[in-house]
Amino acid sequence: MIRVYNYLLSTVKSKKRQPKDHFYGVKYVSYLDKMIVKCHFLNQGLTTERRPMKQMILYEISLFIINLFTVVRLLLVLFWDEKSPVYSQLVLYLGEGYIGLPNRKLVLTLFLLAQSCFWLIKLTSLWCELTNNMKILDELAVVRKSGFDSDALKLRNEDCKRFQKISIVILGNIKAIIIILCFSVSSIHIFFQQSCWHFLNGLTAKTLTFIWSIFIVTMICMHTTVALIGTALLLFGFSYVKFRHDSITSNLKLLSKLSACPVAILQRTIYDHIDIYNLFDLCNVFSRPILFVMYVPFTLFADLTFFFVTVHGVDSKFVSYVATVIISIAVAGFALSTYLIGNIHSKSSMASKQLHKLILHAPFNVRVNLKALFLLERILETPVGISSYNSVVTKEHVVTYLLENASNLMLFTCNFRRV
Repeated sequence: MIRVYNYLLSTVKSKKRQPKDHFYGVKYVSYLDKMIVKCHFLNQGLTTERRPMKQMILYEISLFIINLFTVVRLLLVLFWDEKSPVYSQLVLYLGEGYIGLPNRKLVLTLFLLAQSCFWLIKLTSLWCELTNNMKILDELAVVRKSGFDSDALKLRNEDCKRFQKISIVILGNIKAIIIILCFSVSSIHIFFQQSCWHFLNGLTAKTLTFIWSIFIVTMICMHTTVALIGTALLLFGFSYVKFRHDSITSNLKLLSKLSACPVAILQRTIYDHIDIYNLFDLCNVFSRPILFVMYVPFTLFADLTFFFVTVHGVDSKFVSYVATVIISIAVAGFALSTYLIGNIHSKSSMASKQLHKLILHAPFNVRVNLKALFLLERILETPVGISSYNSVVTKEHVVTYLLENASNLMLFTCNFRRV
């Protein structure tokens, strides 16, 4: 990937001096460079933004290593022979939570199958992200050489429509599967990871229990407070965006029935449409760390609680109850946030089509400006029109450049009519 990117940069630098308009195009392509990495695609069911290559690899490797320890423990319990001389030592280390189950092989086999299915989805999404990153870099070479011409615009438009079809399938099916698998895996973690240490006794065990109890209670209070506040703010933000989006969709349905749409109302509706996606982007900025804090550390925290904290002779019912409550809150917040994200995205495509119909009823001079703005909203951003927090100002500069320098403006608008 780095080689391809360096090759594209060297190709642009090695070109001879181009006309002035070309350099304007290359200048505004830097905005496209930033937005190209935000294509609407699966990102572990948490956000809809495409991740940079380094961040993607480090994030997935860290999660894989964390879950690898759990899988190794399961395999040891599942396949270790009870007649082995080290079996008693294994019981001392892992505790009786796993090994003491009468039907442990069946339960742990189902757990491993759920883990395998969960990681199969994650690896598939990671492979799709890597391969599509390479394809987008190849397509970006065309835009770098020609700027914002008709071929480049058509290329981005087709690419966005393809991602839009993929995203509909992903948001409609795979996220639900991931939520179910996460809930199943977390539930099995909570129910079966009740391990204990048998090789500690006396003053050492009491001291360790006291220290760990203070630490665990403090961590539970901190994580619970942060997660509850963050989840409440996140759900409130998504609920507000959903309310605003539903209001705009209702207004669009009413306006689409009119024979002629007033220019002021049309322009206000378009900017409201853009503001909604700016708000949604702000929600996405906070959704990723909040959901990460809710799911990954909480499941790891529950695992460590059952694995290290509960010593011999200490009642673990309270610890199990607290961990169950924490994981239940995390999974419920994760599922509800994911539903709100999918609901907003599913309605955005319909709103975009209705906006396009309203633009056709506006006067010609206003229609050209609004079409250019809305077309860039469709091409430069994600397929459903998500914009970054400060992209509206940048977009106005791009629209000004197109209106002042594009000689094929009529072809520009006619191509948009077929979207």
